[in-house]
Amino acid sequence: MIRKLWMGMALVLGASTSAHAATQAVLLARSGPTPLNLPADASITGITSPALNDSGTVVMRVFRNDGGGDFARHLFRSQNGVGELIASAPAGALISDPSINADGDIAFEVTQTAAQNGIWLFRRQTSELSRVSAAPLGANGWGFLKLNDQGAFGYRAQFTGGQSLVSLALPSTVTVYASESGIDVASPYNFVFAPAFNNGLQIAAQVRRVDGNSTEIRRFEANGSSQRIAAQRALDPDSPFFAFDSSVAINQAGDVAFIATLGTGGGAPRGVFRGSPAGITTIARVGES
Repeated sequence: MIRKLWMGMALVLGASTSAHAATQAVLLARSGPTPLNLPADASITGITSPALNDSGTVVMRVFRNDGGGDFARHLFRSQNGVGELIASAPAGALISDPSINADGDIAFEVTQTAAQNGIWLFRRQTSELSRVSAAPLGANGWGFLKLNDQGAFGYRAQFTGGQSLVSLALPSTVTVYASESGIDVASPYNFVFAPAFNNGLQIAAQVRRVDGNSTEIRRFEANGSSQRIAAQRALDPDSPFFAFDSSVAINQAGDVAFIATLGTGGGAPRGVFRGSPAGITTIARVGES
């Protein structure tokens, strides 16, 4: 099944059973003068990243003018054709876009609440929302948080001196995959970009190297090893890639998807690619059918 999400004033879920079948759109939520599945004081304007699991459950954060601050701190869920607000972070909190796993558990980052900052988890079976961790010690941000189907979290931890790629298995098993040189002087990376995380505890991310400031996309393993998936031509003369977009994706087999530019200048071709240590496959290129 192919599902597509669009976000503006309304959240729409599209479903198609084949590549040639007509897409059927289902309206899940709407804010404004005639709201659907949302309170009259709620807004989803500007909310651009809902999350979806394989059972078709959709979650997203929602703004609400309820006296608890102007941030999007409320959690909306749509499942089995029913949409509703299911939980709220503390008043004044700012929450990240949520992540949902196969069991329907939902995770997100909470900031701007001092002692309550950290990783929060909504458990589907009990409808309990709670702060479960602020690991690693000293972290003040838990960006690009993903919850996998085993209940582990993968994210980019923010510290005063830089950032690290991290996974967390509750209650307290923390694995650091890579850190920036501002935290670890021996690190070959001076910046780690937005990570992706899978059920195999693999983290994929673009990283910028200390030697030359060139970037590459690597797949990091929980055992401390990593493999290069793709590199800029400045780092690898045989590479077709001049630059990468910031974000990547990873599937359960460990394949990494990314967007890259294949030349310099405003008219340089761009494409979507899938990579593994075994090689690169072109998925689509601009201007090619």
